[in-house]
Amino acid sequence: MRVRQRSYAFIITSAATSTLLAAWWLLAKLLPRDMAAVFLPTPMVVIKDLAALLIHGGLLIDIRTSFVRMVAGVAAAFALALPLGIAIATNRRIEAAAEPITSVLRYTPLTAFIPLLMFALGIGEAHKVTVLCLGIFVQLLPIVVESLRSVESNYVDIARSYGFSNTKLIRTILLPRIMPTLVDSIRTGFAIGWAYVILVEYWGAEAGLGHRLWRGQRFNHPDEVYACAVTVGLLGLTCDASVRLLRRLLFPWERGRTFRALA
Repeated sequence: MRVRQRSYAFIITSAATSTLLAAWWLLAKLLPRDMAAVFLPTPMVVIKDLAALLIHGGLLIDIRTSFVRMVAGVAAAFALALPLGIAIATNRRIEAAAEPITSVLRYTPLTAFIPLLMFALGIGEAHKVTVLCLGIFVQLLPIVVESLRSVESNYVDIARSYGFSNTKLIRTILLPRIMPTLVDSIRTGFAIGWAYVILVEYWGAEAGLGHRLWRGQRFNHPDEVYACAVTVGLLGLTCDASVRLLRRLLFPWERGRTFRALA
């Protein structure tokens, strides 16, 4: 039954992808040739340009540069969000002190911090990773807090009845209980990270996918812009699939416990 469902999902995914590519090709062909060359090159043109960039254009270096920056930002954000989220969820005083600050940060556009951090850190790697860390951190923190607060109270009550300290309660009850959610939050971090890494590489970067996108726009190479956009999408899809696979391997008992589509 599960094999059949996977086969159906593969067929539907393939059909949807083929339909999207066909619609893209048709729209590019319906446009005037000079307009299509500027605004919407065909999928084949984008694929050829992508292959050329991978082989001769240094795209692999840009992919590696952006990937390292993005992973560094996600790791730093997670390292900050986890202990602070635990502190907020388990201590009312810390919650009262931190909630206004984190709420302001969450609703402040990331672009507002980019020039401010430039003054403090310059335009090097420290600036880019810090901006990424800040943008991802303010989104991960509520996930950590809410996942801790969603732990069933009976687990906590039983631990308290056995005399568990706060530290032991967090280490042996709360963290293992929310670990699947924390792994899921890494997917969120990657999704946000790929969006923000393109943004920060528009300023002062000498390599990276965002820098290449800026060059394609600056020098009027729409096929290169589309090729980079496709690359970012594929990288994001790969990261998402990798984390989902990791979750299934680490927590096999979680299969079947989440809601699935009815039809």
